[in-house]
Amino acid sequence: MKRVVFLLLMLSALIFIGSCNSNHTDPHTEGLEFAMIREGECQVSAGTAIYQSEIVIPATYQGMTVTKIANYGFNYCENLTKIIIPDSVTEIGEHAFRKCTSLTKINLPSSVKKIEKNAFAHCSTFDIIVLPDNIEYLSSGLFFGSRVNTLVIQDASTLKYVSASALNDGVGRVLVLDGSFNDSSFHIDWDKDAKIFYNVKAYNKISPDNTFKYFEIGQHEDNRYDAGAIIYEIIVNEENQGCITFPKSIGDLPVSCLDFTLQAYSDSIKAVKIPADLDKKLYNFYNMKLDYVDCILVENEAERLADNPRVVPNCHSFGYDKDTGFLWASLTSKPDYIKIIGYYGNETEELKIPDSIDKRIVLEIANEAFYKSQVKKIILPSDLTLLDSGAFQASELEEIIFGGKLETIAESAFYLCTKLKSISLPSSTKSIGDNAFYGCSSLTSVTLNQGLESIGESVFHLCSFTSITIPKSVLVIKKYALRKGELQNNGDDLRVPDGYVYTVYCEAEEKPEGWEDLWDVFYTNVNGHTLVRTHAYIKDYGLLVWGYTE
Repeated sequence: MKRVVFLLLMLSALIFIGSCNSNHTDPHTEGLEFAMIREGECQVSAGTAIYQSEIVIPATYQGMTVTKIANYGFNYCENLTKIIIPDSVTEIGEHAFRKCTSLTKINLPSSVKKIEKNAFAHCSTFDIIVLPDNIEYLSSGLFFGSRVNTLVIQDASTLKYVSASALNDGVGRVLVLDGSFNDSSFHIDWDKDAKIFYNVKAYNKISPDNTFKYFEIGQHEDNRYDAGAIIYEIIVNEENQGCITFPKSIGDLPVSCLDFTLQAYSDSIKAVKIPADLDKKLYNFYNMKLDYVDCILVENEAERLADNPRVVPNCHSFGYDKDTGFLWASLTSKPDYIKIIGYYGNETEELKIPDSIDKRIVLEIANEAFYKSQVKKIILPSDLTLLDSGAFQASELEEIIFGGKLETIAESAFYLCTKLKSISLPSSTKSIGDNAFYGCSSLTSVTLNQGLESIGESVFHLCSFTSITIPKSVLVIKKYALRKGELQNNGDDLRVPDGYVYTVYCEAEEKPEGWEDLWDVFYTNVNGHTLVRTHAYIKDYGLLVWGYTE
């Protein structure tokens, strides 16, 4: 009897095991669809789970192993924020996660060997994606239209095929881990944009002061970068708002360079400072995503950067006063003097810029320091000598009071200040740069000083004054300096628009040699057509007085 019972129990167990093996399905999200691709294997797609925010894919379904995410399998799953892919999956199909715009994180299991074209196209932003350490195949446009801040290749030696366009779009940087690129015969040809860093020892690290994200790198194979830390992101926190200085080292690691995809995501950061010995190793300054940073300060001359208006070269030190809203920097050559490089205060009616800040004399207003400022009246410091290019460009300025030592008004300093009504230059002013008052359409009163030597091109183009006196001290006037507008074509006649006739009083007896022939040009074309007579002098359409004395 015992033997019969034992045999019956064994038979039941075998039937149960057989049943499980032939029809087993792991826990998963309801609604997923499965299709057999070969004997014992199947692929998975979203099915009716397309609107789910979290999806779990099983390793087995009805006894078949789930080995592939189907082509277009989760295409347009716009609500998807999290997906669990089992270790059984070896292939991610074409367009598998295309348009998954809410998906910002994905963990690919080590079983995945192949990722087909456009698999993650037009998704959203991925902070970091780590490719499996056995990856073999990467097809074209994997992240086309998406943005992957960091892509990590754990073992490049397993790669057998990489499309030339696999990672050229949508990838900020590619980190190839140390020792993983051993097969020198295999050429990765997607290094066109220098987005790849070899011999990376650690990634996604955060500095002890919680200010920067960085990765540690060994010596780059082409000696482009020294071993050390490469900073790629600014972390905004309460302590670092205002100004940030990049360190020369993080712990025991020297900072080798700033990654060209360096990003800052908050407008609370007013300026960043780059040390001189770090600046020499910047890879591509203009591609840094410092969209929220108004000024980049560098310690050295930075000649290749100086044509960028946001760059302040030769910076010795800097500071930001949250109470007054002034951002300032001192120059290496003049550490006891400072320039105002930005204003973030709340004053909109009248602002008096102090003569000194932090016990240092305010000597300059930097380029674009008051760009689009809302302040209506500004009183400049008494020792100020320079208004740099675009200093007040496109601002709401109505009145400006100059200090007694101003020497230079640089190009475009008041460009398109359409509400500025009058200017009276101090006796110290020597030069006015090109386009300095271009488009100041409300400017009805202009007083130039004795001692002024140079007036740039198109300085008073489209201003509204009806007369102006040119001091005898002026030695240079460039073309179009007094250009006011274009003539109107009225049939066969050319006429001057109302309000464009004006008088120029010249203290010189005759035109000096340094005044260009087109200094007083009134127009160059009519209705978009160049005239046979390519320019007209003011004497034809207004009054030009030589040898003027009051």
